[in-house]
Amino acid sequence: MVIDASAIVEFLMGSERGDRVAQAMSESGTLFAPSHLFAEVASAIARLERAGTLGDKEASACMVSLERLPLEAIDGQKLIAASWTLRKRFQIADAFYLACSLLLQVPLVTCDGRLARGANDLIGIRHIV
Repeated sequence: MVIDASAIVEFLMGSERGDRVAQAMSESGTLFAPSHLFAEVASAIARLERAGTLGDKEASACMVSLERLPLEAIDGQKLIAASWTLRKRFQIADAFYLACSLLLQVPLVTCDGRLARGANDLIGIRHIV
């Protein structure tokens, strides 16, 4: 399956939703994501740290876990054309996840309700709530 940054952030934080993401990940074979996932997740974790939601040690532990995540990154360059065709319906970063999912013909796992609602006509979506 393809997994997006919203799901990985929940997983790394160990939230209740993150537990459901972990379950979905365990049911999957290989995890895929566009290569920009790492920057998106690091940005989200840094934002949570600045907001005081995560302490320094917790945020750093999330980064170590992210680095060790068994995930196959798909080169974003391979997804440009397909993601560009989706630009009028989705934010471009989200379009890259969808393009990855379409390319590999596997479902997308997300915690982003707006993305899940907007994309369920394109590919299988597993919306973790």
